[in-house]
Amino acid sequence: MAKVTVKQVVDEAKKLIGNPYCWGGNGETIEDIIRSFAKKNGQKEAQTDTMIAFILESIIPAIMPTVLTSIHFQDCSGLVIEILRKLGTINKDYDTTAEGLYCKCKKISKPQAGALAFFYDGTKHNHVGICIDDKTVIHAYSVKIGVVFEPISDRADKWVDFGLLNSYIKYN
Repeated sequence: MAKVTVKQVVDEAKKLIGNPYCWGGNGETIEDIIRSFAKKNGQKEAQTDTMIAFILESIIPAIMPTVLTSIHFQDCSGLVIEILRKLGTINKDYDTTAEGLYCKCKKISKPQAGALAFFYDGTKHNHVGICIDDKTVIHAYSVKIGVVFEPISDRADKWVDFGLLNSYIKYN
């Protein structure tokens, strides 16, 4: 698969600002999550279709029927995965954690555009974001907050490691 530019990564990341956070999410919609869960638990496709129709008709207000299929959810590593998947640099089945992404990076000492920024809890890297420049990161913050811009300096004690995904992104 082809490498993408830093600009492409940053532009895609900016499009996800405001999206909701969901632990384990890699850019799936609510419908995707329901279908995957139902399939893993042996539910027949026709039953899942009936359940989704019920949700659309009874639970989601009539003025917002696209909520089920249009809003994409991701956690911190899922945000990175979704962007690389949308840009065609990784395949659909690619999945990893913040620590997994860190292991794929060339380590650098300072943030730069397109680099990944990581939290380290003393044992492993447990959170990741994408640097849009050397001062700001985009990341899936939390369930209450979702995907946001954040100055790296706001949590300089947390954003402690940085890396380049040279296998997937062309850096200048």
